Amino acid sequence: MSFAPSPPIRILRTQGGLKVVDGSARPLAYVYTRESEADARHAGVLTEAEGTAVAQINARAMKYAAGTG
Repeated sequence: MSFAPSPPIRILRTQGGLKVVDGSARPLAYVYTRESEADARHAGVLTEAEGTAVAQINARAMKYAAGTG
């Protein structure tokens, strides 16, 4: 069994933030976010803008790990 992510790597919106998944819908990373900065700080998570940036960097790294980046 291979643990390498299969392409395409995608970012999906979830109720609590974002999820990075591979081509077989296997979750690779979860990024928890809140809409406002106050809500994010209160919950100890990222804002949506910060979370989106982190998810994009994570997805890019996974694409390189899969050999498609």
